[in-house]
Amino acid sequence: PYPYWPDLASIWNDGTAWKTGHWVQGKLGISSLAAILVDLCKRSGLVENDLQVSQVTDQVEGYVVHNQITIRDAIEILQQGYFFDAVESDGMLKFISRGGAVDMEILESGLVPDMESDNENLFRIARAQEIELPKRVNVVYLNRLYNYQNATQYSQREMTESRQILTLDMPIVFSDQVAKTIADVTLFTEWVGRTQYEFDLPAKYLQVE
Repeated sequence: PYPYWPDLASIWNDGTAWKTGHWVQGKLGISSLAAILVDLCKRSGLVENDLQVSQVTDQVEGYVVHNQITIRDAIEILQQGYFFDAVESDGMLKFISRGGAVDMEILESGLVPDMESDNENLFRIARAQEIELPKRVNVVYLNRLYNYQNATQYSQREMTESRQILTLDMPIVFSDQVAKTIADVTLFTEWVGRTQYEFDLPAKYLQVE
């Protein structure tokens, strides 16, 4: 019986076939992330021609808006769990999944030196302090195996002087493993993103977004 099948893989040997199998348990109520984003944006007054959601393909088992929040806040909650960005381009609001292939490579010789710097550096580098970064990331979510009650998964960095704890409270239905992956990816991204590079490109790259 769904959701114990397919989640309890130690009992159900065919649980891994659930996504592509002929079973209907638990599938009829699932929505797509793209459909939810379109619905939210329409509530703000936008129309489908204002949007592009083709690049977000995740399935959402449940998302609860349990108090009065802005459309932007509702979308930002989804961003925390599904790792996508919202950008304005060509007069449209586009939702783009993070990651993927490299669109363009630019050689160092193609950068414009910083004329305001004494050394005319090609890069301006900013690095966040270690104590500002999270030692632990908690993901609070709705657990479908336990009557959709709140549950928590976490990821922790052992070797650090930081004491910061980042908690993502998401009223979204996840399995335990998916929530754990979100915690792992969020912690990794926070630490990788501690170093930021700023640089200038010549006018021939104006078309780059």
